[in-house]
Amino acid sequence: MTYHLLSYPRSGNHMVRTLLEYGFGRPTLGCFESRRDTPIYQREPNRRTGLIQITNEAPIGYKSHFILETIKAEMAYGEIPGLAIIVRDPVAAIASHTCRSIKGLTAFKPKEIRRKVEHGLNSYMALVHYFRSRPAERKLVVEFERLLDPDTQLDYANGLLRRLDCETRLDRDQLDRLLVVSKDSQETLRKNRPALMADMRAQVAAAVSYAEVKDLLYDVGVGAQMASSETRSKLRMAT
Repeated sequence: MTYHLLSYPRSGNHMVRTLLEYGFGRPTLGCFESRRDTPIYQREPNRRTGLIQITNEAPIGYKSHFILETIKAEMAYGEIPGLAIIVRDPVAAIASHTCRSIKGLTAFKPKEIRRKVEHGLNSYMALVHYFRSRPAERKLVVEFERLLDPDTQLDYANGLLRRLDCETRLDRDQLDRLLVVSKDSQETLRKNRPALMADMRAQVAAAVSYAEVKDLLYDVGVGAQMASSETRSKLRMAT
């Protein structure tokens, strides 16, 4: 099974790709047509540690951050049988990505900031609705916060691998080392601006909540068609 890995930026795609490459011994491909977004195992942190060993060059997953590259990838690779969405609280994800994407120290007017936040909201929700619309035989929701929480991350990571029919199981030391490789494989990020970040977080929070996003993804929200308990069980990554 090969998976299309959807995620808005700053939502844990690197972490999931690292786990998959290690667990399956197969590479993951970055965003479509991005030469810099190489498989995790090819990057300096893994070359230095040799932690991820590739035994099969057939990709286990393809990454997409935005709806246009998602569609381009499907047109290029054909319909990918599995579909996973890596989701993070939209307040954290959208504010973090939007704030860090602003270059220089330009002081933006409130209207310009609102426009950037709206663009982030539209991009985030486009992936959510795309995921809901696809008839993939096997769809998975991966909640980034549970991979971050020290109390849940080991069980959750192993639960993810198990749901993907991967025989690899991680111990605490292996996971900790993989998390370091994942973090060090990311591009250097611009520094946050606390005041601007707080403003953007407030605007996102006023527009959509994480609970509403999860309702859409799991088909259990008000106004959404009620999913069967079997379907919800398949979608949830609970262990």
